Order: sequence, then structure tokens, then C-alpha cells
Amino acid sequence: MKLTSFQRMSSGGMAVPHNANHWHVPLSLADYCPFLLPDTESALISPHSLRTISSLSETLPPVPRIALEFRLRDGETQVDLQQQFRRNDGVYPQLAHYLSSPALSGVDGLEHFANELSDVSSVLSRHVDEIFLEFDLPFGREPSFPSIFLSLPDDPATAREVAARAINLLSGQASSNLQTAVDHCIGTCKNGEFVSGLGLMLGRTGDFVRINVKRLLPSTVECYLAGIGYSGNCRAAAEQFTASLTNADRVTLALDLKPQSDTVQVLPRIGMECFFDEQPDADPLWEQTLSELCEDNLCSTAKLHALMALPGETLPISTETPWPLDLIAQSTAQPEDHFSAFVRKLYHLKLSGEPGGQWEAKAYLGASHEWIAPAATRSWKAPSGPPRKTTLRDEQTPHGISDAIEAGTHRLLRCQPQSGLWRDFKTPSLSDEWVSAFIAFHLLDTDFPSVRDAAEECAAALLRTQRSDGGWGYWIHQAPDADSTAWVLHLLKRLHLEHSEAFKNGMNFLRRHTSENGGVRTYADHVQLSTRMGMAVDESFGGWEQTHICVTAAAAPLLPDTSLVFLRRLQRNGHWSGYWWHGDAYPTAMAVSALAGRSEYADIVSAAQRWAAASILEIGNSKERNAFDLAFCLKALCAADLHHHSQQIHFAIELLLHLQIEDGWLPAARMRIPLPSTIVCNGNERVHLDYRGNFTTAAVVSALAIAQRALQQQGNSL
Repeated sequence: MKLTSFQRMSSGGMAVPHNANHWHVPLSLADYCPFLLPDTESALISPHSLRTISSLSETLPPVPRIALEFRLRDGETQVDLQQQFRRNDGVYPQLAHYLSSPALSGVDGLEHFANELSDVSSVLSRHVDEIFLEFDLPFGREPSFPSIFLSLPDDPATAREVAARAINLLSGQASSNLQTAVDHCIGTCKNGEFVSGLGLMLGRTGDFVRINVKRLLPSTVECYLAGIGYSGNCRAAAEQFTASLTNADRVTLALDLKPQSDTVQVLPRIGMECFFDEQPDADPLWEQTLSELCEDNLCSTAKLHALMALPGETLPISTETPWPLDLIAQSTAQPEDHFSAFVRKLYHLKLSGEPGGQWEAKAYLGASHEWIAPAATRSWKAPSGPPRKTTLRDEQTPHGISDAIEAGTHRLLRCQPQSGLWRDFKTPSLSDEWVSAFIAFHLLDTDFPSVRDAAEECAAALLRTQRSDGGWGYWIHQAPDADSTAWVLHLLKRLHLEHSEAFKNGMNFLRRHTSENGGVRTYADHVQLSTRMGMAVDESFGGWEQTHICVTAAAAPLLPDTSLVFLRRLQRNGHWSGYWWHGDAYPTAMAVSALAGRSEYADIVSAAQRWAAASILEIGNSKERNAFDLAFCLKALCAADLHHHSQQIHFAIELLLHLQIEDGWLPAARMRIPLPSTIVCNGNERVHLDYRGNFTTAAVVSALAIAQRALQQQGNSL
């Protein structure tokens, strides 16, 4: 007999009754609460809150998808409940039935709102992807009437239609003014941002609605606030918004609109919902952000630790509580490799307040039933949705190399967070400053107009994070280093910012890391470095503070008077070996790029190109066809005379096109991090890949674009 996914996971091999009438039909959300709610009290949730939520859940529809809202300041105990309903789950009829109940008869229009949710032809049913009911649960008082939050489509015309209908049904006499105000907020979106959600605050005192605005950028938020008539300080609000993007991948701006006689005021209080693409076990910026909130007395240390412990999964074999029978039944219709589980994830952090005033911090835990695949098949995926910048080129491009470049560029633009800084590599921190400067610089090789916008956003973000000593680091919270600083300086120079004060300060930082022989040290201040890393000051950092060929090669175009001779002296057998890299393609290509075009170095450039050509053939004939190494070998061949290696250039291009998956390339940049005291690497160091593939994709897109131009200049079209 074929086993269901539940039977394969359960220790008892529970049989599935043949008679469907034997199944218990869930009557309310309470049927799932033992799996959705934390099983013990903590600094975040008291026994009283657990009892209040459990009691309320007995009145709510049996849809196992909730969020808990925790206030993070020490001493604040209120925990609020949200229940989520998704159109694709087919649960709107259950929501409509609940909203039509006599207990919610106090709001005019609510029954009509419920009826439209049940009508598959209505604008609400067709275009609202998800709805949240939010219940405020103040201590010692009855739960509030539910506020209703609706998602809005990103198409402006449809969003206006949905918002107008919902406001008309639920906002009474103020509906006309509110519709006009929301319509204006939607129409003011001109730079890729959009109004993504509408909150009808039925459970709050005062007559107002809330809107959520997604995809605002640091460069556009002040203009947007001024455009909608925000009543607070637009510049101060924009600065606070930008600061919140320092750690988060995405930030949604929440604004409240309140009728004032014949107009609607955009209230000065704002909310900033800070989202992270991964959970705390994979992203240290959750804990970093919460630690900063603790320093500002917006969060207690006990609540920080309690939050870190909340995410996880509950499986049938990991709990003694009997699994819901309806889920056992549903498992028979699932693929064999999908399993029933209740999943708990930190959803986002939220900062609320008026610029210049007191702020409040909250955290949101999402808990839901999911059908999950085995862990081995689950991995990080790039953010979904269209790229923030969609126009790459107007003219039609031929199939092949142009399409590959364009697809890879689209991917990188789509993956660029609102902050402007890409993130990649787990070490265990995720690099942002170094990775972003590298990606933005290489994207500019494609010459697409929209790429420059992305590079300028990246540069603006980097200029905001420059350290007082002029440098930049592996990530924002790491001590600055010469390698990261060199890549930022390359980017600034490419954007014609070499006369800026930031560039000059960065160059001074780089010179301080350059030895008398022209070699460049990654780190020079081991006191600052050890402090940031939590290590003893007297521990050896000799390996990290010595001169490094790979760092010198990256910095050499900025230091031609000192570093080129250093590189010439250290070439071995036609190539260079790096300290931070497993593989010699990157340091060799970077050295060739710095030395090419100078007659006094023609001999060693030629030797390096012969090595690169041989390496391309070797990579192509191996089982591990490393796209990152291929890209840099191709770059080395395209840096000077192409005639002698035309066959290898075409072969490398064909391999890279073959290795492209969907719109990018698999992670292949093999960075190694030796112990700080390690002087000479022996090959046993831990290697870290760019697990998101952004670093590799940027390198390949750049190499293909450079090769295409070089071959076209030689009269070889592809």
C-alpha cells in the first residue's frame, strides 16, 4: 500500500480511515492553536496573553495562518493577534461567513463587504490576494473589533478600484474624502514604488485608514512624502526611513490618513516595516538590529533572546499532541516528498513614531501550516516580482550572448534591495559593502542605461556608510579593509566621483594600507579589527595584516606608481595566487587588467594570457566547470591582443552560455578565510561560496559584455 506523507513521517504509521465521515472537521482556529502558538511562556508572551489568544481563537475561522505582534520595550506585555486569509487558498468564503456573524454587526457595510468576498466576480474577490484581520488585545480589556487589512495590486488603476470599493463599504460618511486621498497617494507613485496595502482601522479609536507603500528608495522617499502632503517633517522622516534600511533587505512605509473636515491629513506618525530575506539562523542582521534597539532602550535583552528562539518547524514526529485529522486526510493529495508541518518564522520588525519624537519597536511572528519539501531541496531564492528597473535596452538583440547578458543583468537588478546594497557570502555574516561595490562596478560593463541608476543607488548607499577613517568593509558592521575600499573607489571613479571628498578620504585609507614595496595589506588596524570580531587584542593577526597579491591586484589601477612593480615581481609560472581566493583566475585577471597596455609589462601580460588560455581548456574538460574562474580567465584574454587566443575566447563564451541557468549562474566564487594568524595558506582553509550567486553572475555578465565588445571591435560578431 502506498504510504501518505503523514504516514512516512509519523512514528506510529497512523492509518487513514476510508470513510470521510470519520474525520473531525475543524470548527475554529482553536483547533490549530496548540501548533501555532508558542508552547511556553517567555519574555515575549505571558500566560495571560496565551489564554486571551486561545479564547479569541475559538471564535475565529479554522484557517491556520496567524501572526503575533510583540511590543519589544521592557515592561510592555500586550500581544496582538492577526489572522491571514489568502485568496489562492480558497478561504474567502470562510472569512465572509465570519464577517457576516451577528457578533460583528456593529459596522455598516461589513455584511456587504463579506458578500463581495464570496462573489468570485466582484472586484474585491478578484484582485485582493490576501486579507488580515487584526485584533488589539490590551491587558484587562475585551479584544478589539477587528481591523481589516487588504493587499492591493501593483497596477495603479486596479488598486484605485479595489481601495475605492473597500472604503466605500466600510468608511461611512468619510469615504469620499478618504477615497480621494488614497487615490492621490497611489497616483503620486512615479519611481517604482506602489501602495501595496490598505488598512481599514475598524478596531481603533478615530476615523482613519492606513496605507503601506513598498519599493520606496532613499532617493525618492522625501519627494513622495512631500507629494502626498505628509504633515510631518519630510526630510526627517526620509532620514529615519533610510537609516532603517541599513540592516534590512526591504522596508515598507506605513502612513495614516485621517479626515479633517473637508480634507484628509497624512498624520505625522509613520511606521517602517523592516523585512529580512532569511531567518535569524541564516542572517545575523536580525540580531544586530535587535541589539541596536536594545541600545536605544526600544527592546529588552530578554525579548531579543526569546525572539531568536521562536522560529522553527513542528512535525508530526516532533510533538506528542495528536496531529489535526483534516491535515492527515489532506496529505493523501500531496506529492510524496511534501510533508505536513507547522512553520514559525519571524516576519518583520516595525518601528513606529513621529520623526523627532519617541519611537516604538515591535516584532511579528508568523505561524502557519505548510506543505514542505525536504530541507535538501529548499534553498534561498531571489526576491520575486518584477525588477525595480525594467528597461535595459530599446533595440532588439540577437539570441545568444546578448540575451545571456540581458537576463543576468535583469537578475541582478531584481535582487538589489531597497538599500542599494546587494548581500552575498555567509561567513557567517553576509557581505554587503564589498559585494555591492564589486557587483555594481561589473554591472556597468553592460552599458545598459538602467544599470547606471542601480550603480548610483549603490554608490549613494556606500557613501552613507563610509567610516570616519575613509574606508569600507566586508559588511557594514565589520572593520574597514583595503580590498573592500578599493572596490568602492573603483565604483566611484567609474561614476566620475573621483574628485569627491569621499574618494579622496578613501584613497588616503588605501595608501595607509600600502607597504613600501607596493603591496597592499587587507587590514592594518588589528585593534579595531579584534574589537569588532570579539577577539583578544594580543591575538595574532599576522596573516591578515601582511601584503596580499589578490588585494594588491584589485587596488593596483588606483596605485599604479607603487603596486605594478610589486605584481611584476610576484608572478609565478605566468599567473598570480591570492590569499583570499581558492583558485588563481581572479588575482591573475585583476593583475593583467592593471598591467595591460604598458609596454614594459608586455612580457608578463602575455605569459598570464597563455596561462588563462590553458586554464580555459582545462576548466572546459573538467567535471567542475567553474563559471567564476572561466569569467576571469576570459577577462584576462580580452585585456590585450585577442588574435592569439581567439579559439579559447569563443570556447569560454560557449561554456558560460551553456552554464547559465534561467537568468543567472550558480554560485562559483570560492572565497577562503584563513585564520587571522595564517601566513601561508595550505589548501585546508574553509571555502565560502557566494550562495546567492550574485557575485558570480556579476562577474560572468561583465566578462561576456567585455568579450562581446572586444570581438566586435575585431570584426568577429557572435
